[in-house]
Amino acid sequence: AVVSTQSTGDRKTGNLIHCDFGECFDVSRDREKFPETIPFRLTRMMRKAMEVTGIHGTYTLTCNDVMEVMRNNATSVLAVLETFVYDPLINWRLVECPDFNEKNSQINARAVEVLSKVKKKLYGVDDVTEKNLEVVEQVQSLIRQATLSENLCQLYPGWCPFW
Repeated sequence: AVVSTQSTGDRKTGNLIHCDFGECFDVSRDREKFPETIPFRLTRMMRKAMEVTGIHGTYTLTCNDVMEVMRNNATSVLAVLETFVYDPLINWRLVECPDFNEKNSQINARAVEVLSKVKKKLYGVDDVTEKNLEVVEQVQSLIRQATLSENLCQLYPGWCPFW
């Protein structure tokens, strides 16, 4: 299968950064087989590789800072993401439709739905309770979801989520 990807260079280190747009924006949560049940990967092995404080030190503080910056610049982030809604080359998952125009309208509808989810996340709206969370609460909730054994055990075993 061909995956939409974007590779770009990190101008500080010269390293190549790989962004897999085929799995972004919660698209992977809707997969029939091995859906992503976590907001991001934060396995036990990753946590052990962090400093003495683990996820409760620099990691959480950095997450809080990044989320604060994202919220403060939400309109700019959403403006960039909105281009995906109108890009005819972006595939938001194949939808089987007999008519091509109907297929395009459904894909655009899916893109609008995904953009709406991203907007809710940027403004701190909880998926379950629909409550507006403060930055610290949102980060804690996301880290909790990412580290729950119940969520990790449902992931594709090839990613070694149990490590």
